[in-house]
Amino acid sequence: GSSSIGQENFDNMIRIIKEMVHRMDIGSTKTRVAVSMFSNEENIVLNLKDYQTQSEVLNKIDDATYIGGGTNTAGALNDMKGQVFINRRRSATPVLVVLT
Repeated sequence: GSSSIGQENFDNMIRIIKEMVHRMDIGSTKTRVAVSMFSNEENIVLNLKDYQTQSEVLNKIDDATYIGGGTNTAGALNDMKGQVFINRRRSATPVLVVLT
């Protein structure tokens, strides 16, 4: 989370992400979730292959902290492509949701 969104909006985005995850059927052969945060630098909070249950994903999202700094959207998108989508199941259609 860059400083342009502030702590309150960051907390709202975390809430929205968790609401989305609650509606998903998460598993290694089902929906898989990755989360990346970005400011001056990118931080992959969780990768597609790292967590296999809804509770694991939600717990990792809860660990995310607001960091402030600049807004490097392009860097975050490149990281998602190069470090996250590379781990997708080939039969799965990748979907990317960007909250800024």
